[in-house]
Amino acid sequence: MDKKDLIVVAALELFVKKGFDATPTAAIAKAAGVSNGTLFHYFKTKEMLINSLYADTKERLSVVLMDTAQKGTSIKGKFRLLWEEMIVWSIDNPLKFHFFQQFSNSPYIDKLTKEEGQMRFEFVNQLLLEGQNAEVLKAAPLELLKSVAMATIVGTIQYFLEKPDAFKHPDIQEQAFLIFWTALKE
Repeated sequence: MDKKDLIVVAALELFVKKGFDATPTAAIAKAAGVSNGTLFHYFKTKEMLINSLYADTKERLSVVLMDTAQKGTSIKGKFRLLWEEMIVWSIDNPLKFHFFQQFSNSPYIDKLTKEEGQMRFEFVNQLLLEGQNAEVLKAAPLELLKSVAMATIVGTIQYFLEKPDAFKHPDIQEQAFLIFWTALKE
């Protein structure tokens, strides 16, 4: 791992565990095993670091989810694959999941970074519209449908993170997916 990656990994862990304000750049540099000057070589401010971390994590997740969704052969199949991938990604990357939960609506993430992150997930809006046009999904406002979908996914992820053994049971996974799907389907 190069120095920039070490800084990003250390920042992720410290931001999630201590919060933005309680994480000085010196602590990030120390945890990364680099000098404070090295940190500032890559990121001029702590705000630039958190925005870079947010944008990079959003981009990587969107690529994984977009590739996954394209493998589905039906609307329900695409949503099933998206749902599964989001759950697995979050279980495999709990710090990144908690980072999103903690900072998605944070004033530390600037407007441009948030907008770019939302644009990376435009394919989800298109999939929702495709489902509505095919009368497979509820004819609710798109933002409402997206909010309900995210709320059920986040709740499911939190459940599986708190009860990791439950994720190993296919019947519980199926019940969780059906809760999600029932909230969306017409």
